Amino acid sequence: MCVCYIMPMIYASESIALAAIELLVHLGRCEVLGSYRLFTLTLPDQVILTLNDAALPAAWRADPAPRSTADIGDGWIVSGRSVRHYVATTHIYRIN
Repeated sequence: MCVCYIMPMIYASESIALAAIELLVHLGRCEVLGSYRLFTLTLPDQVILTLNDAALPAAWRADPAPRSTADIGDGWIVSGRSVRHYVATTHIYRIN
């Protein structure tokens, strides 16, 4: 499935450091960090959809990511099931 329109989204992270890593990995230049803004967002657990690793495709940690992982995100956007979708990072195996 392909979402054939642009849907504005907010990227959020559990820490500033993890957000910076994700941006640097995907954009490849530290100069871009200055054009982003940091703020705190607090959401109740009831509006967060979390997938555990078992629900992800076998190659979800591959780089580049397989289309199947994007399909999960596209499906979430179209479904409107939750305000936030928690997605594990592929760049750091364990956060805490």
